[in-house]
Amino acid sequence: MDTLYQGIPKVTGEAYDVSEKPNEERRPFKAVLDVGLIRTSNGNKVFGALKGACDGGLYIPHSTKRFPGFKKNADGETYDAKKHRERIFAGHVDKYMKELKKTPEAFKKQFSLWDACLKKNAVDTCEKLYTKIHEAIRKNPDFVKKAQLDKPKRDFNKKRPKRLNRDQRKKNVAKKMEIALKQHSKPKK
Repeated sequence: MDTLYQGIPKVTGEAYDVSEKPNEERRPFKAVLDVGLIRTSNGNKVFGALKGACDGGLYIPHSTKRFPGFKKNADGETYDAKKHRERIFAGHVDKYMKELKKTPEAFKKQFSLWDACLKKNAVDTCEKLYTKIHEAIRKNPDFVKKAQLDKPKRDFNKKRPKRLNRDQRKKNVAKKMEIALKQHSKPKK
């Protein structure tokens, strides 16, 4: 089905629905967005995932009411695809990064990993990075599993000490009381 319904080649932010141009051979794959316990506020990340899936060629019934760039006026409802595209390509993050570059210490604290990622990929904006990522995914959409390390670092797995029984706890308390009594009974100089 990926050859029948390829999605849109270039992300524009415009509303896109594969069911508008059905193929005679087969209907598009229909999915339903299950948000679970996530609040469905306007511009939520779950709707970004919805937009990405729709642009990728899945048929998910939806409207543009929850996308960034949608406004309800007295005149009616409008959807600004440019604002949505800016959000998709992290234009708002780029603006904030440029603003924060004026104070290098704050920029390093908040965006050091982003900056390293941009330099590693030889791009200067998030939009160029995301465009590069989209092209790579379109080129080879297969999942590539990372090779596992022989001896992975597992510092985060702290083992809890074995639980003590009543007698062991009583012995520990007695030891602590004995130490406290020795320190208290020492003559003061």
